[in-house]
Amino acid sequence: MNLEELQTLWKELDEKIQHQELLRQEEIKRILTTRKESAMEKLIRIERTGLVFLIVCAVFFYIAWTQNPYFGMLNGVLVSLFLLTGIVFQFRFCWMLQDIEQEKNLERQLIEIVRYKRNTNLSYLIGYAGVFAFIVLFMIQFGSLKALMILTGITGVALTVDFYLYHYIRDKVKNFIQASKELSQFNL
Repeated sequence: MNLEELQTLWKELDEKIQHQELLRQEEIKRILTTRKESAMEKLIRIERTGLVFLIVCAVFFYIAWTQNPYFGMLNGVLVSLFLLTGIVFQFRFCWMLQDIEQEKNLERQLIEIVRYKRNTNLSYLIGYAGVFAFIVLFMIQFGSLKALMILTGITGVALTVDFYLYHYIRDKVKNFIQASKELSQFNL
């Protein structure tokens, strides 16, 4: 083999490797984008499900309050405020996630997803304070052993569900942030 043939073969091999590298990078970008979009879709689904759940709870509470006027005005107002605050938070979270999904700038997406995570943590703190206040008022008004057992059971189930939802949302946010950071490395 002479030098020209070796140079030609070397160029062909180099072009082939570069082409494969470009295809591999495009495939990695596609996988990361899919992973990021999947995490975002799951977060949006969770927030919409939470919104529907709170609206259904509000409807059932309204029916129960109108059917049983002895429930107490203070408890009724507290639960109404609690449900209304929860619905407002859920609307805001759905709106934030849709804005994050539509944002094209990766840096801005990361800022907004961290803001979303901070707001969900704040809503948990406010929600637990509201639930504790409701439990205290409920026990003052209906302080029987049966009411205590029912309330303890419902609170236990709610805390268990909240625990798993909190970690699920945290993991999805973490996946979204990791995929976004990896994508930003390709865009540099």
